[in-house]
Order: sequence, then C-alpha cells, then structure tokens
Amino acid sequence: MSSLIKPLYYTRVSSGKQTEGTSLQSQLEIIDRYSRQREWDVSHADSYSEVASGRRPNQLTRDGALRELVQRAKDEGRPIVVARLDRLTRDLEVAVDIFDSGITIHEAENNDTINKERAISYLNRTDAERQQKRVSQQSAYQKKRDRGEIMGNPDILNAQQQGAKAVKNQADDFAKKVYPEISKHLETGLNLNQIAKRLIEEGVPTQKGAQWSRNAVDNVIKRYNSLVEPVHTQAIATPEIIEGDDIAGRFS
Repeated sequence: MSSLIKPLYYTRVSSGKQTEGTSLQSQLEIIDRYSRQREWDVSHADSYSEVASGRRPNQLTRDGALRELVQRAKDEGRPIVVARLDRLTRDLEVAVDIFDSGITIHEAENNDTINKERAISYLNRTDAERQQKRVSQQSAYQKKRDRGEIMGNPDILNAQQQGAKAVKNQADDFAKKVYPEISKHLETGLNLNQIAKRLIEEGVPTQKGAQWSRNAVDNVIKRYNSLVEPVHTQAIATPEIIEGDDIAGRFS
C-alpha cells in the first residue's frame, strides 16, 4: 500500500540563519526518517524548499515553491509531507484553503497526518503565543525608553547599507557560480523554460532553495551580464593609441 503513495515534500525557513531544529537540513532529516518508515522515496523531483516568511501575503497566488507545491498536489492528487505544520504556513486562511482543497498533510515530527481542526487549533494557539510575546517585548522596550536608554542600532543607515551590499554580493557570487551551467544549455538552443526544467533535473540548487523557473534563469543571466559587460566596455573604450612612427617601427 505504501509503495502506491507518492507524496510531495516541503521545507521552509523564514531566513537563512534559522537555527538547528528548524533549519532546512533538520527538517529534511525529520522528513526522511518519517518517509523511510513508510518506504516512501524522497526524490529531488518531488521536493520543494524555500526561504520565505510563513505569514507573507498571497502565499498561494504569488510566485514561489508553496504555490507550485499546492497546485501540483491538487492536480496529481498527492499528499504533502512537512516536518511541522508551521513549516507549511503560519497563516490560518492559507492552511484552511489547503485543507479545503482536499490535500492530505503529513506532519513528520509528530508521526501523523494532521486534519483541518487540529491545524486551526494549532495555528490559533501559536498566533496567541506570538501576540503575547509581542506585548512582552513592547513592554520591555517601553521600560528602556522610560530609563532613557538608546533603542535599536544608532548607526542604522550604515547597517542597512552593509546589509544591502552583502545581499548583492551573495547574488553576484551565485550568478557567477551557476551561469556556466545555464550557458551550456543556451549554447544548445534551449529556451528559458527548458533550461529551468533541465536545471531541476540535474539537481542544480537555486540561491534561495525554491525551484528553477523561467524568471529565475533570466535573472541569473541578466545579473551575470551586468557583471561582465562593464569589463568588456572598458576594454573596448580604452584601446592602445599607436603613433605613426610606432606603427612603422613595429612592422618594419
């Protein structure tokens, strides 16, 4: 019976710095143990992963791994396996939409399937806990203000600039690293959609863990070209100037 079930798998973190227990690797290990007990093969083609907030708006309509995952689960009538429900989404309306579409959700950490009622109860509880934490933080901040303490980073502009620079450098490095993989397919005449499919088949990871798409391939190409074109332009714009006597001397 288990061999007939072919689930889809999903892992998510809200940032690349998420700690052990909720990291992508930790979630994959939990999912792998759960699946091996049921003789399910966790294949790359059936796995979705991304770095995104679980409370972001329009999760099921905007581009991203979750939308692709849910649409495929509905089209193919396949269940979804996650480490915990909050890794699938933290948004109650999104969770209800997923359950109402008839998709079965397996929660690997608790070694069980999870129904709509349990999901609503869990998300309501965690939302209440987050709200209480927010109130406690605000109270603590107010006490610091009352004592005249400086709040936040006094050099916030510089911190923001450094953060933006770090993000750009990471994106530039990724484009340099993965462009050769894209270039070899461009040379064979494949279009962007075909290249995205080929990269998925070859197991080439994206920068943020989502699946390759036409736009993702196009963005890498544009970023790579923006990095190399200024160099080419400079080389063309500053040719060596050779005087007439020098020409005669060089070819005499």
